[in-house]
Amino acid sequence: NELAQMPLGTMAHPDDRHLLFAETARNRAGEVTASMRYRLRHKTGKWIWVERRAYAVREHDFGEGVAIISVISDITARVEYERDLAAATAAQEAARFKLQTIMDNSIDVIAVFGPDRRMEYLSASCEQQSGYTVADFFEGRAVLSHPDDADLVAEAIRREDAGGEGETFRYRGVRKDGSVIWLERRGRKVYDPETGALLYIVTVTRDISEEVKHEQEITTANVQ
Repeated sequence: NELAQMPLGTMAHPDDRHLLFAETARNRAGEVTASMRYRLRHKTGKWIWVERRAYAVREHDFGEGVAIISVISDITARVEYERDLAAATAAQEAARFKLQTIMDNSIDVIAVFGPDRRMEYLSASCEQQSGYTVADFFEGRAVLSHPDDADLVAEAIRREDAGGEGETFRYRGVRKDGSVIWLERRGRKVYDPETGALLYIVTVTRDISEEVKHEQEITTANVQ
């Protein structure tokens, strides 16, 4: 009885009243929106979200015209969950973008491999370090290891795959332009905290050419 005595739109949120007025006009013309959401003021004074599902009945015993059958459900909890999920997703995307920016602009090259050794991520800084693009590495066009150090690199990776922890080693790399650089590669394994299964192998590769050159100069000076 209380609801029946209220004028149209009395309970609706001010920002949603136009939706109800427009829908009422559609209903009077025999049209209906199958599902719509809007806010209503609860008897306690708080605002709740509802979903109104409706359909038109043209053959009925309610008199002339088209009858509109409506089912209105309180979906406040669902809307709040959707809002919180959207906020959390947006925050996660912002954090991911920030991390991506940091990694891509790092001097070091960061790579992530799956347990099967398939590369899943490579920072854009690889081009500055080696001259090869990310696409070059993913599509197999980049050959970075110096031929004389290829066995050293392969053996370190074999040890890593055999169950050892991440390997740290130095090796010579050949840039895309043919120049030789010295690299230090550090690996770290990431495990599932619950199952202990290997999730990723994260590697950080740094150009240490200047450091090696300095060490060689010191060695030469000591010999002399």
